[in-house]
Amino acid sequence: MPDVFISFTRAERDLTDNLARRLARAGFSVWWDADLFPGVLARRQIDTQIRNCSAAVTIWSTRSVESNWICSDAGDAMSMGKLVSVLHADMVPERLPKPFRHMQTVPLIDTEGIIDAIRRVSAAK
Repeated sequence: MPDVFISFTRAERDLTDNLARRLARAGFSVWWDADLFPGVLARRQIDTQIRNCSAAVTIWSTRSVESNWICSDAGDAMSMGKLVSVLHADMVPERLPKPFRHMQTVPLIDTEGIIDAIRRVSAAK
C-alpha cells in the first residue's frame, strides 16, 4: 500500500517525477503510473492504488483540468477524503473544475506545504 498516489498528465511527467522524488526523500512511499501502458488493466491498477493509498495528490495544471481521467481520479480521492490538490504555476484555483475549486490547494513548489497536507489527510483516516 503506497502512502501517496499522484495523478498527473503525461505532458508533465518530469515535474511529477520531481515531486515523487521529493516526497520519497521525505519518507513517503509514492505510486504514480510512470511505467504503466494504456489499457484496461492500467485503469484497474490506478483505481486500486487510489483506494489503498493514504493520500492522493492531484497536480492541477492547464492541461490536467482538461483530462477526464484526472478529474475522475480526483473525484474518487475526494469522496474517500484523501485528496491533496496541488497547483502547477500555470494554474489558478478559479480555473479548477467544480467542485475542486472550492478546496484548499498547495503550490507545486511548496514541498513542505504538500508534505503537511499529506500528513493531515493521512492522519484523518
